[in-house]
Amino acid sequence: MMKNRFLIYICILCIGIFINKINGDYVTHFSGFENCYTGVSDKLITTGASVQLVRSKHHNYIPAIEIWIESYIKEKITNGNYKINIWHQETGGRIKYKGPYDFCCGFMYGSECKHYNEVEEDCPYLEYETILGFVEKPLHQIEFGHYEVTFTATTKNDDGEEEDLICVIIPFIFEEGSIEYLPVRLSNGELSYSSSEIINDKKNEEEKNNSDNDNDNNNIIHFSHFLIIFTTHY
Repeated sequence: MMKNRFLIYICILCIGIFINKINGDYVTHFSGFENCYTGVSDKLITTGASVQLVRSKHHNYIPAIEIWIESYIKEKITNGNYKINIWHQETGGRIKYKGPYDFCCGFMYGSECKHYNEVEEDCPYLEYETILGFVEKPLHQIEFGHYEVTFTATTKNDDGEEEDLICVIIPFIFEEGSIEYLPVRLSNGELSYSSSEIINDKKNEEEKNNSDNDNDNNNIIHFSHFLIIFTTHY
């Protein structure tokens, strides 16, 4: 049954790509997902998931995917980790990112977590709340074709046992010839296809970084026999 739904979804994607090709555009955003299985915890319900293809300014503008997941929390979550892997249909190749990554502080959008001795102290989301998770991962291996990204998140219950929070599969297509047309996520959070906007955004970030470096240099005081460095923790 799951296989048939996946084939139907791929057909819909192909129709959408054909229509966009007539207009000279490439499809870069793919919404829709399937649950890996039914054995996930009922603490959290996944209500939406999507993949956005971009050129990552954090990785020298190589192709990357943004994973967006919307979920509804039914019980307070105080800890958790997530993993990501990608499967390429045409070659059977897989990309497995190291992980596990912090679910509360490294995925939940807008999170302001507190840590103590590298152990999670507070996850700022309460029950009966809708949350949005976001992460960007580079595609170090450039292979065009059909993909599936699998996102899994786990937590520990009161007995210290691990349980699954999320396990979703999101299919997407990376079209040949589309790299130079992929958008870039600007500093203000918006996607841009404009070369001038991307260049200006990069210039503004460089100026900001230079300004921050100048401020750091001003906080260094040299003495004859020792050096005192004042640092700011973010």
